[in-house]
Amino acid sequence: MNTRAVLANEVWRNTHPLMVKDYPQVRTWKQWREIWDKAKTSNELAGLLHYGLDVEYGTGETWYERLEFYLSVADGFNELESYFKPLYESIYLVRDRNYLRAVATKAMQQICLKALKEQYTQSSIIEYIVTRNKLIDFFSEHDCSNTATPDRRSLTKPYRDILTEFLPTFLVHAWAKTTDPEYSKKVFRLIIHTNNLFILEEDARDETIRLLENEVLKQKDFRPEDSPPSIGKILLRGRGNQKEIARLLLALKEMRAERERIRKLMEATQEKEKV
Repeated sequence: MNTRAVLANEVWRNTHPLMVKDYPQVRTWKQWREIWDKAKTSNELAGLLHYGLDVEYGTGETWYERLEFYLSVADGFNELESYFKPLYESIYLVRDRNYLRAVATKAMQQICLKALKEQYTQSSIIEYIVTRNKLIDFFSEHDCSNTATPDRRSLTKPYRDILTEFLPTFLVHAWAKTTDPEYSKKVFRLIIHTNNLFILEEDARDETIRLLENEVLKQKDFRPEDSPPSIGKILLRGRGNQKEIARLLLALKEMRAERERIRKLMEATQEKEKV
């Protein structure tokens, strides 16, 4: 290489934006969190969210830890800007909080792309998530019509589609694996609000029927003289998924009665065989 070429190469190395100093890779979640904690602008936070779920795993680091942190950042992604107003901020001091919701939305988008889309088919992962109750809390703590149904106002179609595909699979596992009564009620409410009633079609347990009865009989689309509404009236005049819920309730009651009839018949047969 001649002298001119060497000098040109040296000038290039000294002036190229990527060559003026060393830019090491962020390799572990611990490093990523340190950079996150030192960030000074929402733009930096949004940029970090793009690769936080992809960094290598250090000793003792887990995928679930990252998911739970991303969920905490995504909290409020579908809320109004006022959701991010500090308690100490004067109500007369108007600030644009859109940039904070944008960061929360970015976190939710990355959860959809790199967690729910790639991981939801692995039942072992879903079962672990269910036991931690984090996603159940996430989808339940806000108005379900904003967070856990296809409305999801601040997410564009690709991300909504991922959530729409993920939720039924997740709720099947959550309904089967959740043992805490309070969390079971949360999962039931999510099943109702997301209209995933198929999950309950073979579940004729007394508790499931009781929850469905409470759901049916608390409907408000009837005149005071109709209260409490009967299942028959809801089948005739119910709105939205009210009719579907009422039909499911009747089907489960019939299933329970049939199972009880068969149980008694088998017991009677066994008694005769003993004689």
